[in-house]
Amino acid sequence: MTLAFMRSVLTHEPGDILRIVEDVFALTKQEQEELARLLGRTPLTSLIKASTQATARLDLLAALEYLVFEPEARGRVKERTELHRILEGECWVFGEEYSLHASDRSLNEVLRQHCALLGRAEPAPGPVLREDGRRGIVDLMLSRASRHRQGERHHLVVELKRPSVVLGMEELGQVTGYAQAVRQDDRFRDTRVTWDFWLVGNAMDDSLRQMADQRDRQPGCVVDQPTYRIWVRTWGEIIADCEERLRFYRDQLEYQSTTEHAVDYLMRQHPEAVNELAADGTLPAPRAAADETATQEPTPFG
Repeated sequence: MTLAFMRSVLTHEPGDILRIVEDVFALTKQEQEELARLLGRTPLTSLIKASTQATARLDLLAALEYLVFEPEARGRVKERTELHRILEGECWVFGEEYSLHASDRSLNEVLRQHCALLGRAEPAPGPVLREDGRRGIVDLMLSRASRHRQGERHHLVVELKRPSVVLGMEELGQVTGYAQAVRQDDRFRDTRVTWDFWLVGNAMDDSLRQMADQRDRQPGCVVDQPTYRIWVRTWGEIIADCEERLRFYRDQLEYQSTTEHAVDYLMRQHPEAVNELAADGTLPAPRAAADETATQEPTPFG
């Protein structure tokens, strides 16, 4: 064991190996017994994966907060090439039970996915059109099976807007157009399916806020029908909901994500979505990278 340890130190990153060994030796006897008992029930790799996933989600929330709230970032972040690309790989933000079925696709693709999820044949030919006769392109279509009734499904259509946009009646009309296209097209009709349509942005004007805050509806719900609902959600609300779901893990892991952690996560997991933001300085350079280039000619991050 001693020789194997020495070989690991010599062939791998010595600092990482020594850090791990020091932490293990620092455990109290009770903590060692608890670790041994836990390892008898689940693999160490699974413990690491679970902890890594929890901290990664906390890092993503910190990243979203920076992108949509930081003054320097929110004026430059775009919905299609940046927010959209990040969130299509992070659907848990909208609910743990959802899976992604269409991203930046037409209403015709939404119809095709809808039929496939219900086990129906390919839909009859013909475009799905909004009330104004135009074809709609939805940002994200997610779906989940009902937990309580077999065969029932719930679809979620999310329309993202860049943080600098103040949501108003024009943006609501776009989402309403999607809902009406689904409601009026016979090929979508199925008593086993309900729909939610989310309009997501950083802020809304007074007219839209009044519609989203009515006594007989849940906060944010502007239309409530038996088979579909239309919501206006702010990034603040969505991030707060996610943080509440992760509160237990954050407290137990004693983990506090920083801007540096958030940027590092984005550059590792979503480089294609944030390379431009990194290059123009919208994202701050990680401390390690800054230290390495302190004596060199300044260069863009990335």
